Amino acid sequence: MKTPFLPVLAALALAALPAGAASTVIDNSSPAGYSPSGSWTTQGGFSVLQRYNQDWQYQNASGAPDTASWSFTGLAAGKYYVSVSTALNGQPNLSPDALYTLSDNLGSYHLNQAAGPRAFDDHRSHLDPRGAGFARLSTFNGYVPVPLTGDSLTVTVSNFAGSGFLTADAARIEPARADALKVFVIGDREASRGYSEQGTWNTWGGEYEHNHDFRYSGGGPADVATFAFTGLDNGTYRVSSTWTISPNRPSQAEYGIPGVGTNIVSQKVAPADDQFEDVPWKDLFPSVQVTDNTLTVTLRSLDGGVAIADAVRLELIASASPVGILQPPQGGTYLQGETATLSVLAGGAEPLHYRWQKGTTDLGAPDSRTLVLQNLTVADSGDYRVIVSNVFGSETSRAATVTVLGGPVLGIEFHDGLTFDGLVGLHYRVDYQEGGVWQLLQDIPSLPRTPYTVFDPAPVSQPKRSYRAVLLP
Repeated sequence: MKTPFLPVLAALALAALPAGAASTVIDNSSPAGYSPSGSWTTQGGFSVLQRYNQDWQYQNASGAPDTASWSFTGLAAGKYYVSVSTALNGQPNLSPDALYTLSDNLGSYHLNQAAGPRAFDDHRSHLDPRGAGFARLSTFNGYVPVPLTGDSLTVTVSNFAGSGFLTADAARIEPARADALKVFVIGDREASRGYSEQGTWNTWGGEYEHNHDFRYSGGGPADVATFAFTGLDNGTYRVSSTWTISPNRPSQAEYGIPGVGTNIVSQKVAPADDQFEDVPWKDLFPSVQVTDNTLTVTLRSLDGGVAIADAVRLELIASASPVGILQPPQGGTYLQGETATLSVLAGGAEPLHYRWQKGTTDLGAPDSRTLVLQNLTVADSGDYRVIVSNVFGSETSRAATVTVLGGPVLGIEFHDGLTFDGLVGLHYRVDYQEGGVWQLLQDIPSLPRTPYTVFDPAPVSQPKRSYRAVLLP
C-alpha cells in the first residue's frame, strides 16, 4: 500500500485556491458587524468545543429571549450560501432549537446546538488545523443559495426552544455560482448520506482538505469509492469534486456515473474551476440529467497512484422541465391530391422528440414538430396526434381531424342559370358575368343537396350572360 506524499500537501493546496470566490466571516469578536442583544458572556481560550477564533458568546440565562446578529454589508447582488459555526461535538446544556433568521424574508432555519450540527470546517478560523465546524443553513446535505438583490444581509439567532443556553459565534457567507439553484454534497465522512467504499481505504486528516480529512487508496482499479446521492430534485446537474495534490496522486483518476460515462482526470493537477467551502473544485460532468431523484458517482485509480476520495458536489442548474404542449396540431378539410401540414408547438427541457400517430398507430414519420401529408387520398382521412417527449416524461396532443373529400366537387349544366353537382354541406357561390365583370348571383353557405339548380331571374331580353360555381373555403 502506498501512502500519501504528505509534506507538500499544504503548500500545493494553498496555491491551488481559485481567486474571486472567497467567503466572508463575521465573528462575535469582529470589530464590526456583530451585535448581541440581551445578557451575554464571552468565553475564550483553546477548547475541544473548537469555537471560531477560540471564543464565543453564550446567554447568561438558559432559555432567555436574547438575540445576536451578524450584519454583512457592501455585498454585490447575487446568490450566497450561508452557514454558522457550531461546537465541535455539541454540549447537552446548549439550546436544542436555535432559530437563525435571514433579513428581507430570505428564510429561517432551525439548528440543534446541543447536537453540534457540523457540515464542514473553515480553514481560517484559528491556528488549530481542524478549524471551527460550520453548519449549513439548510434542511438537507447542501444549500439553496440565498438570492440577494441589495447590498446587505443580516443573520439573527434566537432561542426558539426557550431552554438551554444559546450560543453566538460566527456567521459565514460565500458566493454561489450564478446558475446554481441548489447544491448537494457528500463527503468521505458521510456514510449515512451515501458514501461507501470497496477495497482498502485509509483516512488522512490535515488542514487543507474538505472537512479537514480525506480517504485514500493506492490499491488500483479494484478500490472504488462511491458517492450515492438520493432524494435529489429531478433536473440538470453539474458534478464536481475536490482533492489535494501530490506527486504520488494518480494521473488517471476515473470518475464515473453509471449510464452517463466516465471522466479521467489527473489528481496531480489541482482543481481550479470553483471554490466552495474553502476548498477548490473541479467540474467533472457539466450537464447530467437526473430523472429518478438519484445520482451515483464512483472514483478509482487506473494507474496505481494514490486516489483521493474527499467530497463530491452536485449543483442543480436547471429544474426538471417536463414536456408541455403549448399549441396542438390543427386539422382541416382537403381535396384529393392536396398536401396537409400538421404542426405542434411544445416546451420543456431539450432535446424534445416527436412521434406522430394516426389513431394509435405510429406513422414512422421523421422526429419533427411538423408532419407533412402529401398527395392526399380519402384513405388519409382520420385523427392524427403527436407524442412529445424528453428525459422527464411525455405528453400526447389532442387529435387533429383530417378530412379528405372524394368524388366530384363541381359539375355544371347551363340554362337560365345553371345546375351543378357539388358536395352537400360545403360552401359555394354562383356568379354571372356580364360585360366582362363577374357578379354574385347566389351565395350558398351550405349546399343542401346535389345536383343543385340556381335560376337567373333576369328577363330573357338581357344581354348574354356566363355563369360559374365557385367552391369556397
